[in-house]
Amino acid sequence: MQQAADCRENEEAREGVARLANWRQTREVALQRRQLTEFEALLNRGALRRDELELHKLREDQSQEARWRAATAELGHIHRSELVNLELLFETMAQAGKQPPLRESTYRRLPTLVTL
Repeated sequence: MQQAADCRENEEAREGVARLANWRQTREVALQRRQLTEFEALLNRGALRRDELELHKLREDQSQEARWRAATAELGHIHRSELVNLELLFETMAQAGKQPPLRESTYRRLPTLVTL
């Protein structure tokens, strides 16, 4: 009788250990799945953020390049305008007899030297 009770007790203990091991394994698998899902979500979010940053940088680079082109064009216009004004000033001074007339001055040749 004692032996049968011990045998039943041992079997119940083995069943309890097996249930605990099965429960533990189930919980570990669920945890691993959840962690894998969260990890994939983080990877996707990181990739999306990286793509957004690359797009923002590309747009910023294009904007900066457009500003640079506009600034250089504006400086070119200002430079040409100043050359015209300077030539007009020299021509006016030459007509008034204060300055010899311009023939082949560097001011007239400068626009051909400067390429914009």
